[in-house]
Amino acid sequence: MANHHPSSDPSGVMATLKRSGIAYLAAMAVVLAVAFGTFYFSDADAGIATGQPPYTVSLVSQSANQETATGLALSVADVAETANNAVVTVYTFVEGGGFNGEFPELVPAQESPEEWPSGEPAPLGAGSGWIFSEDGYVVTNAHVVGGADSFVVQYHDGTQVEAELIGTDVFQDIAILKLVLDDGATVPGVAVIGDSAALRPGDEVVAIGSPLGEFTNSVSDGHIGGLDRSLEVGNGISLDNLIQHDAEISPGNSGGPLLNMRGEVIGMNVAKVETAAANGPAVSGLNFAIDGNTVAEIAESIIANNGSIAVPYLGVQTQLTDEGTVVLGVEPGGPADGAGIVAGDVIASIDGAAVDDDTSVMRLLLEQEPDDTVSIGVQRDGTHVEVEVTLGARPEGI
Repeated sequence: MANHHPSSDPSGVMATLKRSGIAYLAAMAVVLAVAFGTFYFSDADAGIATGQPPYTVSLVSQSANQETATGLALSVADVAETANNAVVTVYTFVEGGGFNGEFPELVPAQESPEEWPSGEPAPLGAGSGWIFSEDGYVVTNAHVVGGADSFVVQYHDGTQVEAELIGTDVFQDIAILKLVLDDGATVPGVAVIGDSAALRPGDEVVAIGSPLGEFTNSVSDGHIGGLDRSLEVGNGISLDNLIQHDAEISPGNSGGPLLNMRGEVIGMNVAKVETAAANGPAVSGLNFAIDGNTVAEIAESIIANNGSIAVPYLGVQTQLTDEGTVVLGVEPGGPADGAGIVAGDVIASIDGAAVDDDTSVMRLLLEQEPDDTVSIGVQRDGTHVEVEVTLGARPEGI
């Protein structure tokens, strides 16, 4: 059977992973805490690679009938009621001594055995997500499902359904699951996608998710603080075009929807910044969501292509230094190698767009497609050189 009744305490599947780094920002130690889990990227994931970012990345009311620029707004409670049926909790598992096809009863974390019973999948973690379509596709973050072998999705009413991983885009931190529905079974709701391009700083927003994997479908509200933000997450990868907001999110909220005041999804929560000042108060309320239009576009692409997604590939290892983005190594036979890019080159631009602290090589590459020819500007021995490169597609397994 694909559908399961919930246990009284599903929090046993929650795990928190952290990575340390060097911080800077007005003499404060900065921690970027993704709402659940840790980003895992290999050096070759982007076809580029990677020094660590200069901060730590740990993979974290309005009255009714108020007229807004985007239409008639609901109260926070009405927004939650409108959207809640489509919001889910995602529990992840790793195979133990051999998966026997039955999920174990979920147990509280403090009662988890040191050695999980042979043949049963062991709880790995938990995150949030939302139902994208009537046929059972679910959207969440790639870092929520990373490293897992099997998945259980829990509806707002506690009903649990097994799910299969369809595909991921690790560079945008988006993953698609497919519910394994019994014959005749239907989903409890489908999210309505709004237009994130219509957002403005100051707009009120609502977040729904499952902090700690236990407090399922929790609701918080806040306001948009800024748009088109970027966070570097290491390995030469940055998350771009993010929505900054102050609706409270916690570990377990990753993958949950950020909603406008009509109950439409305009973002997917992914990270928060927690700062502990050496001399001064802590700073909070810096939370981030992936732009909703971007999420919808990538989700549709993953579904249409049965889980595969073509990512442009340059084939270099780089590190951001005081002098710029320096090429540390070049993959033999790769696109960069064939175009004459060499170790020691400093990548200054791609198709005329400058590579700098705010715009990474990966961000500019993701604007391209495999087989596109781009002009890459490099500084070499004090001289500016323009190199024509035909991008490849990221190889399988990288």
